[in-house]
Amino acid sequence: MHPSINATIGATDATCAGNDGSVDVTIAGPGVPVSYQWGTGQNTQDISGLNPGIYAVLITDLNDCAILLKDTVYGSGDFSFYTDTDGDGVGAGSLISGICADDAYSPPVGYALTNTDCAPSDNTKWQLLSGYTDADGDGYTVGALAQICSGASLPVGYTASSLGSDCNDNDAAINPGAIEICDSLDNNCNGQIDENASGEIQYVMVTPVQPVCAAPTQGGLIIDLTGGLDGNTTGLEYAIVGGSVFSGSPNFADVTADPFNIISGFGTTGNPDGDTYTVRVRLKCNTGIFSDQTYTITQASCGATSFSGNIVWERNGVTGVGNANVSLTGPATGNDLTDVNGDFLIQIPATSGNFTLKPTKNTNKLNGVTVADAAAIQQHVTNIAPLPGPYLRIAADVNKSNSISTLDAALISQALLGNSAALNQITSWRFVPSAYTFPNPSIPWGFPEQITLNNVSGNVTGQDFLGIKLGDVTAAWANPANFGQGGPLVLRLNDQTLEAGAELEVQLRADQLDGLAAFQFALWFDPAQLQLSAATPDDAFPLTEGHIGLYRVAEGEIRIVWAQAEDLPLHENTPLFRLRFKALQNGARLSEVLRLYPEALPGYCYNSALAESGVRLEFDGVITNTDHAEVRALQLATQPNPATEQVWVRFNLEQATEATLSILDPGGRLLYEQPFAAAAGENRLPVQVGQLPGGLYLVQLRAGARWGMEKLVVLER
Repeated sequence: MHPSINATIGATDATCAGNDGSVDVTIAGPGVPVSYQWGTGQNTQDISGLNPGIYAVLITDLNDCAILLKDTVYGSGDFSFYTDTDGDGVGAGSLISGICADDAYSPPVGYALTNTDCAPSDNTKWQLLSGYTDADGDGYTVGALAQICSGASLPVGYTASSLGSDCNDNDAAINPGAIEICDSLDNNCNGQIDENASGEIQYVMVTPVQPVCAAPTQGGLIIDLTGGLDGNTTGLEYAIVGGSVFSGSPNFADVTADPFNIISGFGTTGNPDGDTYTVRVRLKCNTGIFSDQTYTITQASCGATSFSGNIVWERNGVTGVGNANVSLTGPATGNDLTDVNGDFLIQIPATSGNFTLKPTKNTNKLNGVTVADAAAIQQHVTNIAPLPGPYLRIAADVNKSNSISTLDAALISQALLGNSAALNQITSWRFVPSAYTFPNPSIPWGFPEQITLNNVSGNVTGQDFLGIKLGDVTAAWANPANFGQGGPLVLRLNDQTLEAGAELEVQLRADQLDGLAAFQFALWFDPAQLQLSAATPDDAFPLTEGHIGLYRVAEGEIRIVWAQAEDLPLHENTPLFRLRFKALQNGARLSEVLRLYPEALPGYCYNSALAESGVRLEFDGVITNTDHAEVRALQLATQPNPATEQVWVRFNLEQATEATLSILDPGGRLLYEQPFAAAAGENRLPVQVGQLPGGLYLVQLRAGARWGMEKLVVLER
C-alpha cells in the first residue's frame, strides 16, 4: 500500500561522455519515507553517474507503505556528420566523426547528413538546378543548359526553360519574338535593322480627352502605345487635322512619351454634336506606314448634375478600390470607373429626380485568395474559429447564398485548381454603403449594395462605399504572432533518368511536419519529355482526386489544393500522391523536366493557426535494384516502439515476393538479417530484439522493388 506517499521521479539523460545520467526522486506529501531501495543496490534518494537504461526504486515510509517508481535514462552517442556552415540543412566537405547527437539521423546545429551544398557559406543556395542564363528576363537565353547553384528555385537571371537564343541578353525588348520598330536596332534578332516595321502601328491607341467645366473649350487626345511598342516612342511622329479624313500637309511632331497627352484647344466651335478630328501616327523611318484614327471632341455642358464619392477596402478603410464600375440609373444614366484612390465622378445634363448608384467589380477574382481562406472558412463552419462579422462573413460567402458553408471553401479550392466552372460562380467584390449600420453584424445578410437618392436637384457628393473582396478572409484577422511560425512543406521524390517509351511512377512524399491544415502548389512538367497518364492520391494522407487539378495538363500544369479545419501531423516520409508518366525522349533527368510552378499557383502551406510557410521540392538520388528498376518507398510500422523483447514489423505489398528484414546499428553495421517470403496484402513479422543492448537501431526491409526503413528504440531489461 502507498496512500501516504506522494512521490515523482525524473531522469536526466546521459551525454556523449556516458555514465553521467541521473535519476531524481521528489517527495510531495505528508508521508515521510524511511528507505529507498534502487535496483542498482543504492539506497539514497537520488542516484547519479548513470549509463543509459531503466532504473527503478522502492520507497517505504514509517507505516510500511511502499511505492515502486521507474524511469529511463537515454543516451546520446558520437556520430559522423558534415559541416553545415550556413545553416541551410545541407553540408559540405568531408565527413567529421565524434559529433555528439541523439542518433545518426539527427545532426546538431552546424551539421548535416549530406555534403552536396554548392554554396557552403550562403544559406540561400544549397543545390544545383538546371537552367539557362536569361539576364533580361525575356524568356530568351544565352549559352547552353547549365547547372546553377540555387536555393529552392533558380536565382534571378536564370530560367528553367528557354524560348530560344537571345542576341541581346541585356535588353528585354530585343529578342527573336520582339516586333521590329524604327529605332536603328535589330529588335527581332534576325540580323537586319528596321525591316518590316509596319507591324508596330497596330499597337497605337488614341483616346479623346473631353473638355470639362473648368476648361469648357479645351479638349485633346492621349496617344497610348501598347503591345510591342509599350514604353518605346523612338521612331514615331504624329499630326492632327480636322474632319474624318486625314488630308493636307500638316506639320508632324515627335511622340516623346508613353502615354503622350496632347491638349490643343479642340472643341472650341460649340458644335452640339461635337467636332471631329483625325490623328495620324506614322513611322519616321518609313512615312508610308501609318495609322489614322478619328475621334470626336464635344464642348462641355456646364449646367450638368454630378454625382461623386469614394470606395475603399473595408479591411483598412484607406486603400482605394480602383476600376470599380459605378453605374447611375434614373431619369438620366451614366457611369464611371473609380481611379486608384477609389474616387468616382459621374456627370449628366442638369436633371432632377430619383437616382440610384451601384458599384460592381468582377475582375481578378482570386486576387488575395489562397487555400488558407478555404481552411479559415472550414474552421468557421465547424465553429473552431468563427469569423468576425460583418465584413469577413460576407467575404466568406463566395457564392452569395446568404450563408457560409463548406461549398464556399470548396469553390475556392476548385477555383485555385483552375476549375473555370467554379471560378464562374465566384464574384470578385461586393459593396455596401459606408453609412449603413448592420442590425446584427453576426448575421449580415440582406445589406444594401446600392445608394438610392431621392429628389435630386443639384450636385451630390459624399456617396461612399466600402468594398468587400470575396474569398479573402485571412489577411487581417489571423493572429500576426503566428505568421512564419509554421514549417515549410518539403516534398521529396526520387530522381531518375528518362527512357523513351518507359513508364515512370513518381511518388511525392512529405517530410515530418507537426501540424498541417492546408496547402497549395502547382507542378510543371515538360510536355515534350513526359506524358501524364495518371495522378493518384496515396492512402496514407486524406487527399482525393478532387484536390488535384488537371485542367491544363496539356501545357504541363498540375495543381494541388487541399484544406481542412484542423491540424494533421505529418510523419517522416508520408506519401501524398503518385504521378504516372510515359517518357517521350531519352536521356533527361526527372529533376530537369519537373519542377514547382509558382507562376501558375504560388506554393504555400498553413497550420490551423493559419501561419504561412512555403513549399519545397527536393529530389533524392535514385535507388535501383539489379534490374535497374526504381525502388519505391515502403511504409513500415514497428510495434511496440520502444520495445524490450519482441517487436512486430507491419507492411503492405501489392504482390507476393521474396523479402529480407535487417537490423542495423546507427552507424549502418548489420546486426541481424532474416530472409522470408512476403505475402500480398498485409504482412506482420515478429522479430526478437531481447538479445540487443538498449539503444537506437534501424529496421530495414527490402521486398522486391520496395524498400523501407524505420527507427527502433530497444530498452534495457
